[in-house]
Amino acid sequence: MFTQADVDYNGPEILKFTDEDAKLFIREFKKTSIGQTLIREGRYSPDNMQLISDDVQAGDEDAEITFNDFVTSAQELYRVGDLEKVVAPAEPEVERDVKGRVLSPKAKQWKRWQEWCNDPSTKMEDIHRLRQDNAAFAEFYRNQQAQEFRVDDPMAAINIALNQKKPRVYTPDPAVLEYAKKYRTTRSEVLKAEMNPATNPLGAAEAKRLFEFAVAAGLI
Repeated sequence: MFTQADVDYNGPEILKFTDEDAKLFIREFKKTSIGQTLIREGRYSPDNMQLISDDVQAGDEDAEITFNDFVTSAQELYRVGDLEKVVAPAEPEVERDVKGRVLSPKAKQWKRWQEWCNDPSTKMEDIHRLRQDNAAFAEFYRNQQAQEFRVDDPMAAINIALNQKKPRVYTPDPAVLEYAKKYRTTRSEVLKAEMNPATNPLGAAEAKRLFEFAVAAGLI
């Protein structure tokens, strides 16, 4: 077994690739011109080191691997292009929000639900059923309603408060019951259009009133 002092005094040519000297052997190889080239070009890898070793022992797997033979073989394999670059594994794609922040598992689930709710093929009755069966979805939907009706809506604060209150026990107006039934089978964009004075100037106020009373009664 050689030491660094032995190598410094006699040169790396005294080294052979053995279990005892393997670390010193590789450390000195990295200092050579070819070793530096492989490192710089991203070609230094365990697979390439094994390829060089196999080339030195070609035809005789028991042959000693001397330092000079290893360097010569490395130079030749590099020259003919057999020492390939190390390809770094692709990083898994990370979902981010519009501000570039990584989405948490909950945020990812909310994103999926948002896409599902906004899909024209999704029925309100399916949304209503999921709200009843899934507490996490119910929380998501309350948040979405608060966001949707907050923009340019003077009643937004009231709507949010109504969504957060426990249902009051009373007999709803038949019109409210009818609206709640319609709400569960109508697409959300249609409902919002009905409550928007710009698209429904004559009926927006009444639509909002029915919506708010239906929410307060716990019907939607």
